[in-house]
Amino acid sequence: MALSSIKQIRELKIQGASNVALFVLDSLLKEGRRSKSKDPKKFYERILELAFRLAVARPTEPAARNALAFVLTRLEQADKSSVASIKRELSASVGEMKRLIDEIQRKTIEVASNRIPENGTILTHCHSSTVVKAISLAHRRGKKVEVICTETRPRYQGRITAKELASAGVSTTLIVDSAVRKFMKEVDLVLVGADVVCSNGAVINKIGTSMIAAIAKEHRVPLVVACGSYKFDPLTEVGYLEMIEERSPREVLPFPIKGVKVKNPAFDVTPADYVDAIACEEGLVPPIELRNVFKKKFEINMKFLEEFHKILKSK
Repeated sequence: MALSSIKQIRELKIQGASNVALFVLDSLLKEGRRSKSKDPKKFYERILELAFRLAVARPTEPAARNALAFVLTRLEQADKSSVASIKRELSASVGEMKRLIDEIQRKTIEVASNRIPENGTILTHCHSSTVVKAISLAHRRGKKVEVICTETRPRYQGRITAKELASAGVSTTLIVDSAVRKFMKEVDLVLVGADVVCSNGAVINKIGTSMIAAIAKEHRVPLVVACGSYKFDPLTEVGYLEMIEERSPREVLPFPIKGVKVKNPAFDVTPADYVDAIACEEGLVPPIELRNVFKKKFEINMKFLEEFHKILKSK
């Protein structure tokens, strides 16, 4: 089960940072429930091992790492005198984290939806379930919106966004990534998700986001990032740099060309100056303020995050 879960994450079978976070929580809980171990020490060590393996399945997934660190922090403080007591705390802490994610997502969707202008044209990039739900909510409430989706090479996640929005009845246009500048003059708002928000307010999202942000700024089009506080990476506050995942060259060039190298970073960094606001559970906040929202919500032992980071760096 654990190996299958890790493979699904690595192969992008699970799309979106929030969905990955929920998936790793469910995977950890299922493994815990399935265990026949009678030894509490061995059982706890097995849960730790699984959590660490899930946490480092992909480099740029702080939402998943935060979720797992939240659970491990609770388990560390809990009664571990029996397997049953550990299982109870595992179930309770996973349930609490999932409840928090659900509540944060719901509020974030509401805030982002309210920011969408009437009769406006929205530009999106990649696939964010939060963005799709926010636009769909605005549409259901009677706002007339047009959406332009970038196809988002090389994995074409923008096609997923376009399909979901069209299925919700939203007027949707799909464009190639390189056409963004041509269409920006028609756009009233750029609305994207995020995989990571750093302590300086920089946003890490699908490759191409920073290019779109620069074009939006040039055209004086506001860019809003819709993401909950659990996407904040607290390690960036103490000097750690977020790792940018490098994907397989075959995603870009299925058949190698002699003498040609391929670089395929999955994400890029958009400076805080290019982000007008983050739509999160507390409302519209400046990018640098998301760390304060995170601190109010989550109690996490940093040692777990630091250990995750060490493993990722050693790979």
